[in-house]
Amino acid sequence: MKPQVDSRLFGELANGEPVMEFTLDNGQGMLLSVLDYGCIIRSWRALGRHGAPVDFVLGFDTLLDYERDTARFGALVGRRGLHKRCWQGRASSDNEVARLTLWRLSRDGDEGYPGNLLLMVAYELSVAGELRCCYQALCDQPTPVAISQHNYFNLAGEGTTLGHELCIDAAHYLRLRPDPSLAGELRDVAGGPFDFRLKRSVGEGLAQPDPQLDLAGGYDHDFVLAGGAGPKVCLADPGSGRQMDIYTDCPGLHLYSGNRLDGTLAGKGRDFISHAGLCLMPLHFTDTICHPGAPYSAGTRYVMDRWR
Repeated sequence: MKPQVDSRLFGELANGEPVMEFTLDNGQGMLLSVLDYGCIIRSWRALGRHGAPVDFVLGFDTLLDYERDTARFGALVGRRGLHKRCWQGRASSDNEVARLTLWRLSRDGDEGYPGNLLLMVAYELSVAGELRCCYQALCDQPTPVAISQHNYFNLAGEGTTLGHELCIDAAHYLRLRPDPSLAGELRDVAGGPFDFRLKRSVGEGLAQPDPQLDLAGGYDHDFVLAGGAGPKVCLADPGSGRQMDIYTDCPGLHLYSGNRLDGTLAGKGRDFISHAGLCLMPLHFTDTICHPGAPYSAGTRYVMDRWR
């Protein structure tokens, strides 16, 4: 079967605006569902040969849940308001990928930002089980842009991610300060709970006493990624044998361990308890500026292994 894209009406917002769901099918048993509301990745699932499909990201069942959502499940982040707006979309496919391109014009002054900013997001799902995300922006004034995807990953599709093994190619992280208006301080990861240069479980890191973990209630920190080729992040679920490698041209990565999930949110037949999902967000840092004549661009590839 060749890759293809289907669409359906997912619901209507409180103001009556329709929201479409696009489902990218790689033709090999992997499906990615994206809303044109907030460019939200609602699900990324593989059709198992035996038993129910496994969904690798957390998400909701209804549009009302997404309208009320404060955890930003699967949403596009990097500027206020992006995840609460409808975008225009166009789908296509060929023998290798299913593709969805979304775009939106943010007018000068929208959410207090300067400049007319044209944003473009492309999602591609390949026959090999690779998800490619490309973000681009053009503006007629200098304006801050640092776009990424706020997916909550769980490669087991159930339980928590405390047993997931994580590796991050980063020697430094940004230390949080009690006053969020103050800039973070660059710290060496060596030997502490932020040292994921060698693969280890998320729970092992969280078990180490550290004031930074106490301040954030877990991981909620930016890492400075090393340069060079190869994957920058590896996440693995020992139970299923699944592994996801992340390749990116972004200089940083935000790690959030789902500390504030408390079971009050639910979807897809499960309650989202603490650490039910893990966010791994490649990004440009928050002081990144898109200048006229110098477009903003960022690209990330999520390569899934042993998903069939």
